[in-house]
Amino acid sequence: MSVRLLLATADDVDALVAMNGLVQDLHADLSPQIFRRDWDRADHICVTTAWRGRGIGSRLLAAADDFAREMGASSVLLDVWHENIVGRKAFERTGFTPLNLLMSRRSGLS
Repeated sequence: MSVRLLLATADDVDALVAMNGLVQDLHADLSPQIFRRDWDRADHICVTTAWRGRGIGSRLLAAADDFAREMGASSVLLDVWHENIVGRKAFERTGFTPLNLLMSRRSGLS
């Protein structure tokens, strides 16, 4: 099956928000002490489970690289949660490497 990447339009907003919900729900499952299910409409990259393993995520990241270059950026940074093993492996396969370690603990613990 052939897949084409197209620029999103206003008609795609509902589908994009729904896909963002998949990412937000994953975060809530992995770190419920930080994330809630009543999520905001922030930007994320997500490939639905049924479409994973077909190179779509790699193509989306390549498109982000192209956009960054056009904007004059010399690098692309991303944020992935430590518990998101599938996402981390996918990003590593496309050349991303760890840059910074953000740590947390529940308040009141010592």
